[in-house]
Amino acid sequence: MASPILKWVGGKRGLVPELLKHVPDDFNDYYEPFCGGAALFFALDAEPGAFLHLNDHLNDSNPHLINVYTQVRDNVEEVIDRLKLADSIAFAPGADFRANYMAVRGLFNDERVVEPSHRAAYFIAINRWGFNGLWRVNKKGECNVPPGRFFDARRRVPQTPPLMNHAKTLRAASAALKGVEITCGDFAQAVKGAKAGDLVYFDPPYIPVTTTADFTSYTAEGFDGDAQKRLLVEADILTHRGVHVIISNSDTPHTRKLLEYIPGRADFWQLHEVQARRAVNCNAKKRGKVGELIIVGRSS
Repeated sequence: MASPILKWVGGKRGLVPELLKHVPDDFNDYYEPFCGGAALFFALDAEPGAFLHLNDHLNDSNPHLINVYTQVRDNVEEVIDRLKLADSIAFAPGADFRANYMAVRGLFNDERVVEPSHRAAYFIAINRWGFNGLWRVNKKGECNVPPGRFFDARRRVPQTPPLMNHAKTLRAASAALKGVEITCGDFAQAVKGAKAGDLVYFDPPYIPVTTTADFTSYTAEGFDGDAQKRLLVEADILTHRGVHVIISNSDTPHTRKLLEYIPGRADFWQLHEVQARRAVNCNAKKRGKVGELIIVGRSS
């Protein structure tokens, strides 16, 4: 049974049960234009027959993330082998974990490392070893995620490399990804082929709950308010085309204000308030449940 292979900021593992309540039992193609951790995709795959559908389409604007899914789909054994090698180096007796993390991050940012399966493995390693599953880039597009506290010298070093036992998970994900169309680009282009009877799940970078909780540096270009408005307009076009649409976002006054950009919202859209746990905060005491919105568009 497949499950998400990455820790992801805003990942929907905890929200999946609520999302599944709004998934039709029977639909045609499935589109996830902000695939991130792809929790809903893997959940649908894990329940064969429960949600009958045809083809899956995953997309994201992050080319590194898309390379991971493509390589896990097409070259999973090469990714596993490179991860095992990275683990054996990072967790060697007496190893300087912080230094090795920075070395792996340096390899990932080195344009001379061109083997896609190697880059996918380094991405997964950074995701597992970096701070809290965060993915962040600077203006040059280079990963600048700091090492996680897992590698704090004051903490006890685990005896078993954390990725050595993930071969089974990666192989299961590879099987689930077989035949899936995986693309990298703008969300609007990714759903261009969606037609009546299809399902689209939009999970964009969330509108910050506070002025300091800005994770829109997910890509070098970010995802600003204008992009959020454009997404809502695109979503409304899809519903009028007969597509079933689900959107998730943070429940903030700004989010609710943006919903005014959906024409005829009262006729076609329903808002469902839910609570979801968020683990991204440098202060663990401030992590906890936050309000989120699941916005469901009824196809016309």
